[in-house]
Amino acid sequence: MSTLSLATFVILPSEKELKRHRKLYPSQFERIVENGSMLRRYYSMTPAVLYGEFIKQHIQPQNDFGRFVYIERLDDESSWYGAAFEDGQLLHEYVEPFEQLMQNLAYDCHLATHIFTPTIFDSVYSHKLSVIEKLTASQETYQLERVNEHHAEKIMGGLILIVLALFISLYLFMPKQEQPVSSNEPIIDPTAQFIQSYNDKLIASNVLINAIHLLTETTLLPTPMKSDAVTLSGNTLIATLDKSTINEQTWKQWRSNDTTLNALYVEATKAFTFPITSMAKWQPFDVTHYLPAFLDALKLLNITVTNQQSIPYGDITTHSMLLTMKGEISKALILSELIDNPAITTNALTLTRTSTDEVSLTLSLSIHGITYGN
Repeated sequence: MSTLSLATFVILPSEKELKRHRKLYPSQFERIVENGSMLRRYYSMTPAVLYGEFIKQHIQPQNDFGRFVYIERLDDESSWYGAAFEDGQLLHEYVEPFEQLMQNLAYDCHLATHIFTPTIFDSVYSHKLSVIEKLTASQETYQLERVNEHHAEKIMGGLILIVLALFISLYLFMPKQEQPVSSNEPIIDPTAQFIQSYNDKLIASNVLINAIHLLTETTLLPTPMKSDAVTLSGNTLIATLDKSTINEQTWKQWRSNDTTLNALYVEATKAFTFPITSMAKWQPFDVTHYLPAFLDALKLLNITVTNQQSIPYGDITTHSMLLTMKGEISKALILSELIDNPAITTNALTLTRTSTDEVSLTLSLSIHGITYGN
């Protein structure tokens, strides 16, 4: 199979919200998949496919696998397709180089009961691999359909009339002003500007789960050396340490061991560093009901929420907040699952070990989405 052009998808609660979403995000191609009372809209301005739906139909009906992952090398051999599913529904899908794809799906692979693939590959999750026959189908069976041309013409006609009416109103009623000095700088719509910059953001769940892994790895340091805190600096997790508590011979002997933690050590900074690849990919997300439910869940976990604010960027609103918690590390793992959503990003984290099995966490979160009216 050649490289796939994947469709964007969003889950909507009703036909009413589907109509609103179409107005906010018109497209040339789309397909609607019903999921109980919810509607899943796949859409794109160019021809694209919903390959995940095709995979789901061929794997999930056979058994109830809970959460599973599908990975396949594409025909160009430099790109791989990967997708995660839970309870028979597509969670997310990617076309990436292999290393980036596996980082994208690391947490899904960790939770998955099975990883299906027609392409055998080396992985720390090899014990979960189930090799299956290559799935074949013409792209016509799962590609998006062109939006009804008459419907599209009606939308464009309506937009043209609105724009014309706006220009006429401005011309007739706006007071005459001196012409400003012309500028060559383009005017960028705030919504488009936000979406353009979204790829630079870090997915919060990816940052937190890797911070937990890094802090856990530091328990393997030679006694009495300690590294009890992990912080996020830019797009890198950093765990500093003090070598003064052990002699140089013990340190060199430990460094000679081929461990995961040893590979992360940077002598110049006296710290273990783990870069986080920016994996954020914008897709419209309705936070109308999600946001209050999310805040209620944080209360149940006794996680303190402060510094809440909402900042609009055109049609998109960023709801930012600061989370603080103390407790067993399992509590931080539960939080990582709770925030496992591509619409939740972070730019600041501090995870500190306060005792053998307890940690404290400070995490800056931003939830980006559209709040539809009732």
